[in-house]
Amino acid sequence: MSVDKAQFTALVASKTGHPVKHIEDVRVIEEFRGQTVWDGIVSLFESNSGRCFAWIDPDSSELVVVDKRPPVEKPVDAVRAYIVGKT
Repeated sequence: MSVDKAQFTALVASKTGHPVKHIEDVRVIEEFRGQTVWDGIVSLFESNSGRCFAWIDPDSSELVVVDKRPPVEKPVDAVRAYIVGKT
């Protein structure tokens, strides 16, 4: 799924139920036992309800949104939480 930044921001706002502001994009490469298990861009958004990380799952084309709250503090934490939740 390919969307531009404005479309992506609108999708995140729709999924969270709050207007959001794009803060930054971070590339995350997650490896496990020497194998790359995830490689992509994670976007950080801010709203009046807090911050969240978001990306499009490359396997399912699904929008993934993970709230930034302990223990998820960094983009890599969000990816790890998502991977663990899928297994």
